[in-house]
Parts: sequence; structure tokens; C-alpha cells
Amino acid sequence: MKTTVDMALVLAGASYNEEDFSPLAAEPGVNFRVVRFATQLGEPDVILLPGTKDVAADYDTLCLAGMADAILARVAAGCWVVGICGGLHMLAQRLLDSSHSKYPFSEKVMMGLLRLDVCYGSPSVFSRLRSVSAPGGFLLRGFETHSGVCRGEEPVLFRRVDGSPIGYGHGRIWGTYLHRVFDNTDFRRYFIETVRECRASL
Repeated sequence: MKTTVDMALVLAGASYNEEDFSPLAAEPGVNFRVVRFATQLGEPDVILLPGTKDVAADYDTLCLAGMADAILARVAAGCWVVGICGGLHMLAQRLLDSSHSKYPFSEKVMMGLLRLDVCYGSPSVFSRLRSVSAPGGFLLRGFETHSGVCRGEEPVLFRRVDGSPIGYGHGRIWGTYLHRVFDNTDFRRYFIETVRECRASL
């Protein structure tokens, strides 16, 4: 039985927060690779979508590269997808900006893997977080920095200490605003082992 977990970090922009993913790349039993085009994607067990300063533009780049359709095809085959910050926004149904606070459009359709809309118009957020509850009963720490707020019916998976949501998902698809979510060794290895166990059940 295959024991190595194949993880593909999908890039559209010129840069990303490497520290969000370096703990995964350093784990034994993880094949971590960076891809930009659909032809490079292959059949990963996990697709990772990083943060971005321009969600709309980078999502358009993914679509032009054939990557958005390739991700949806892999989801249908049982692949995990994890989005952090801007990656979370890409998993949502729509970007909404009626006041044009960030974008010239009022509405833009996204990947639609999470039952969320991203609403712009509120002040940008930056906060250091010392206690975020996560799946598996873990408490994580890190930071969030973003514009746009998620609203919708997607189950909450991650919560700040005051109970407010900072991450959403269901099944093999989830996203969070929490940067450095994989720094916690126990949570990171719990996630990797969960992926491995779910793959064995397919």
C-alpha cells in the first residue's frame, strides 16, 4: 500500500507565504511539490491553495492555465483541498464587492467548493492569534491578515477564542484565514494521517 502522501501546492501569483507550508514539506512521508499548470498537477492526495494579494486576478490565472477545472476533477476523484486566506476565498462561491472597495466588479463567480460568499467592504483585518480551536480538538496559534469576510452556510471548523469562525469546510475540503496553521506538529501529523487513512478507504 502507498504510504507517501503527495501534496501539490498550486501557485498562480508570483509569491506566497512559504512558512505556511514548509512544515508540511519537511515531514517524512510527504512528497511536496509546487505546480503552476494543469499538466503538472497529476493525481495528488492533497491540493494546497495559498494566500494571495489579488484573489480575483490569481483565480483568473488559474482558470487560464486549466488549473481550476483540473482541481474540480481531482475533487470528484476524492482529493483533499486546503485553502489558506486567499486560497479560502478561491474555494468560495462568489466574491461580492457592491461598494467596489477592492474590485471594479460587483460579483465574481469562484470555484464553488465551499458554501460561502466573500464580502468586501469591511476594514482589513490583522491579528495575532494564540488559541484557535481546530478539528481533532487541537489548539493552534498563528495570525490572520485579509480583506473580505466569509458569509454562508458552510460548517465552521476553526474558531477564535471568542467563538467566532476563522475556518470552514466539510469532508475533504476546508479553508482557513489562519496563517501558520500547520506549525503545530500534532495537528500537522493528525492531518497527514487522516489523509492517508481516507485514501486507503477509497
